[in-house]
Amino acid sequence: MLKSLVLGAILGGLTAFVWSFISWDLLPWHEKQLRSFQNEDEVSAVIAAHAPESGNYLLPTGPSQEGMSPDQKKAAQEIRMQKMQKGPFCSPRFTAKGSARFLESCLRSFSARCSLRYCLPGCCCRPAD
Repeated sequence: MLKSLVLGAILGGLTAFVWSFISWDLLPWHEKQLRSFQNEDEVSAVIAAHAPESGNYLLPTGPSQEGMSPDQKKAAQEIRMQKMQKGPFCSPRFTAKGSARFLESCLRSFSARCSLRYCLPGCCCRPAD
């Protein structure tokens, strides 16, 4: 039983890896999904000026809720949800000093998105416009 479970996990992982390679590197499907900003240099400058360190960001996120009463936290969360519904909504992984390791950057971004989808399922799982 354990042997077949381990074998299935290994074969499933290998299949997912091979399909991911084919899907992203050999087929043109995902090129349509990646969008460019109108003025990439200007957007980069604004992000660098307002995101002081590398990490996962959420826009809108609102002020820190540390020290707030339960009523204040609830009011702050309602304002944030209204802003999310109005848009724009963004959940990037930002690296302040750049990165030559594309795979590592993608994996961090993926883990951040999975975390956000778990924490905010009503906001992050709607299809893109």
